[in-house]
Amino acid sequence: MLSPEFLSALREAGQTYPTPFYAYDWTGIRAQAEAFREAFPQARPLFALKANPRLGLLRRLKALGYGAEAVSLGEVLRAYRAGFAPEEVVWNGPVKTPEALMALRGQEPLVVLDSEVDLRRVAGLLPGARVLLRVNPDLPVSTHPHLATGWGESQFGVLPGEVPRLKGLAQALGLRFLGLHLHLGSKLERVEDFLEGYRVLQELFPQVGRVEILDLGGGFGLGLP
Repeated sequence: MLSPEFLSALREAGQTYPTPFYAYDWTGIRAQAEAFREAFPQARPLFALKANPRLGLLRRLKALGYGAEAVSLGEVLRAYRAGFAPEEVVWNGPVKTPEALMALRGQEPLVVLDSEVDLRRVAGLLPGARVLLRVNPDLPVSTHPHLATGWGESQFGVLPGEVPRLKGLAQALGLRFLGLHLHLGSKLERVEDFLEGYRVLQELFPQVGRVEILDLGGGFGLGLP
């Protein structure tokens, strides 16, 4: 629902600027962003650039204390252009080409590893990089199959049984292992789906130990209570 103030501003802009154009209700966006931070006061929220890569919006969200989540070299560099420091950017996704890794030498974001191949490639081209291991919990979730990224046959992440070994391999190859990443999918409308995923991480504690970072993702569906 658009606010009366935004509708009024939109009509005025339509008479001032050529159409079509993009317009964003910053008052509404800020209210949602602040409500999210208040709901999770101990967490550092990240904004996914794939949702909206506008530099003006990114700069405003950074000022509210948000970090950035990127899934490509272009998004990482765009986050940097918006003013995010490398330690404020998480680079996700199963495809990290050698060219992209080389382009980020000396300005490495926090890198999420999706497989052993991914791990070895990052270790070879970004020695000493800060990394997270993405855990694939192999769980069914209540969303469209194309949006479910946490089921066992997905290309995203490693199964829980592989995590302790790959943690050790990452450290042996000189990477800075900081923690675990979990993303169950998008448009999730059951709180229980999130809790089941977190239970899988909890069960890894005896083998993995205490970690510095738990990166917990997943898209909220409109019907999520």
